[in-house]
Amino acid sequence: SINTIDGSTYVVVRSMQSETDETITLNSVARGFIIGGSAYETNAASGGAISGSTNVTIDLGNASGNFVKSIVGGSHAGGTGTSTTRAFSIAEDTNVSIIASPGAVFTGNIYGGSYAGGGGNSTLTLDGGTYEGALYAGGGGAKSVVSGNASLVVKKAVFRAGSTLNVTEGAVRGTSSLLLGGYGSTSDHAISFSNTVVAGFDIVKMFQDSFFTGNLNMDGGTLALAGGAGTSVQMNGNFSLSAEGELKLDLSEFGVLTNGMTVLSTTGLSNITSIQASFADGVGGTISLSQNGRELIYTEIPMLLWAGGASGAW
Repeated sequence: SINTIDGSTYVVVRSMQSETDETITLNSVARGFIIGGSAYETNAASGGAISGSTNVTIDLGNASGNFVKSIVGGSHAGGTGTSTTRAFSIAEDTNVSIIASPGAVFTGNIYGGSYAGGGGNSTLTLDGGTYEGALYAGGGGAKSVVSGNASLVVKKAVFRAGSTLNVTEGAVRGTSSLLLGGYGSTSDHAISFSNTVVAGFDIVKMFQDSFFTGNLNMDGGTLALAGGAGTSVQMNGNFSLSAEGELKLDLSEFGVLTNGMTVLSTTGLSNITSIQASFADGVGGTISLSQNGRELIYTEIPMLLWAGGASGAW
């Protein structure tokens, strides 16, 4: 049977979840998870359909301590996430929003989407907090499906060694995006990496009005430098590709580019053998590594415009 919820669900947590020893017998998955939608663990013949969206907000204020529960923005079908017998559909979007101080340490995995279920767009937004687990813009389990776009938005956060930024364990049918910064360039808005691996995103966007520290390792996708201010993105740490290869760079939202300017400044750039850059309409140029291996430099190439007509000229 399918149990239907007509409308949207909202789950708000304002206290530190420092243990998972609740007395629960019918739904054991809930012992270790905060779940935005439906949850079934042992009844493989049942499912849950939600006609609206699912929304999880974790607002811990200035509290500190270990938040040990994992978080699922949508529904949780239980088990290993590979079952095909359960039906867990969400007609609209799934969302997780976390507001926390650096003293709040999230030790578990966090999914913006469903676990072995489906939904529309999925979004995971981090506004503070320290993270040790794997973070997913989309869902968990091989059978999870995001039918729209999957986004991981980082306003500020501390990523400890071992924490990873991922798209999904299942499928995303739309575009996957990681949006980093853009909310302030002072230390209280810092995004701190610890050899953090970014894996599988179609686009990783780093904004100019930001404070980046630590080392970031990007596996696939396009790096976009954005914000419209026409100023260099500053990173007090190393940026590397996971393996030697071409860096795809998008500067269409960078702002005004001037010849010889630095577009990305780091303490070291690694595994970049070539650069394929795209620009806003009417802008031409190339991007190259600086001689010290720490910066990406823009060199202007004048655009040739056709004067029109059969006898026109460039």
